[in-house]
Amino acid sequence: MIEKILVYKWNGNGREQSVIRILRSMGMKVMECEETFSDYHEDAAFAEKILRCLQNGGVQLVFSWNYVPLLASVCEMNKTPYAAWICDCPLQTLMSKTVLYKHNYFFCFDRNYAERLAALECENVYHFPLAVDAETFMQAAVQEEDRVRDYEADVSFAGKLSKEKSTWMESQGIPEYAKGYLSGIVEAQLRVYGYNFVREMIREDVAGDLLQGKKFVTGDMYFSDPIQLAAEVVNEEITRKERISVVEEISKRHEVRVYSDAEDRLPFIYHKSKINLYIIPRTIESGIPFPVLDILACGGFCLTNYQPEIAEFFEDGTEIVMYTGMEDMANKVEYYLQHEEERAAVAKAGSKKVREFFDLKEKLVRMLAFVEGE
Repeated sequence: MIEKILVYKWNGNGREQSVIRILRSMGMKVMECEETFSDYHEDAAFAEKILRCLQNGGVQLVFSWNYVPLLASVCEMNKTPYAAWICDCPLQTLMSKTVLYKHNYFFCFDRNYAERLAALECENVYHFPLAVDAETFMQAAVQEEDRVRDYEADVSFAGKLSKEKSTWMESQGIPEYAKGYLSGIVEAQLRVYGYNFVREMIREDVAGDLLQGKKFVTGDMYFSDPIQLAAEVVNEEITRKERISVVEEISKRHEVRVYSDAEDRLPFIYHKSKINLYIIPRTIESGIPFPVLDILACGGFCLTNYQPEIAEFFEDGTEIVMYTGMEDMANKVEYYLQHEEERAAVAKAGSKKVREFFDLKEKLVRMLAFVEGE
C-alpha cells in the first residue's frame, strides 16, 4: 500500500499543487521537491540529494508531470517506482534510453506516443488521458466578478501565436531541395485534420539535412530517431502557420482576443468568452491537451480542431465543437455566436463531462492502483 509519495516540481505548469492537495486529502504523506539539475542525465549533486530524500523519507513512489531521466535513474538505483504523467508533446526526454528502466511507469495522455514507448519495450506504459481539478478551476472562474468582466469577448484564443518563420525555413545550412520538400509536407498536412502523416512522409536523408542544419545534438544517452525529431520540427511549423491562418480568418468578421501569456487569468478568459478557440499543436497527434479540458472545466464553450481522442471521449456538437477545415471553422464561429442558447447548452454539457470523466482525484486513485498492482 503506497502511503508516502515524493512529488517532483520541475516544469512549472503549476498543476503539482493540485496533485499534492488531493493526495494529502486521501491520507497520503507527500513530500515536495523543487531541486534543480544541470543536465537531464548527469548531475551528481542532484542525484545524491534525491537519493537521500528517498531513503530518509521512506518514499514509496515518485511522481512528476512529464519525464525526467535523471530522476528515473535515481529511482532505479533505489528500486523506487517512478510515475511520470506525460502531458506534453513533443518531449525530448522520452527518447532517453533511461525509459527502459523497469521501475518507470509511464502514463501518457497521447495514445500515439504511448504506442511508441511500448514499441521501445518499456515495461509499464499506459494510455492515460489528462484530468483537471474542475472545482478549483470553476471557483477561480466565477470569483471577482468586476475583474472577470474585463475578459468578456466574442472569440478568444489563449496560446502562442508567432508570425516569425521557423528557423529551418531560413537556415543556410539546409539544402533548398530539402526546404522545398518539407514545405510541401507542411502545406499538405495543413489541409488534413485527425491524421498526422508527417512522420510517414519525411525521408531519412531529408531528416538528416534538417537536423544538421539546425545543429540538433542529442548524445549517446538518447535513441537515434532522426525522422521523429524532424517530424516534430515540421509539426511545430504547421502549428505556427495554422494558428496564424485561423486567427486571421476569424478576424475578418469578428474581434479575436489573443492571450499569449496569461496563465493567471485563464479561468476568467475561459469563463467569460463566448467562444474559446483552441488550436491544438500538431505535435500532439491524438491526445486531449490540458487547455481543452481547462476551458470546459471553467464552464466555457470550446471550439477546437478535430482530434481523434476528443472525438472518442466527447460528443461533437453536444459537449464540444470541432472543425475540420478553415471554412468549417468560420461557419461554426458564425453559427454559435448567433445561437446563444445552443452555445450555453454545449458549454454546460462539456463541463459536466469533464467533472464526471476527467476528475483529477479519480485519475490519481487509478494511477496508484496501476502501480500497486504491478
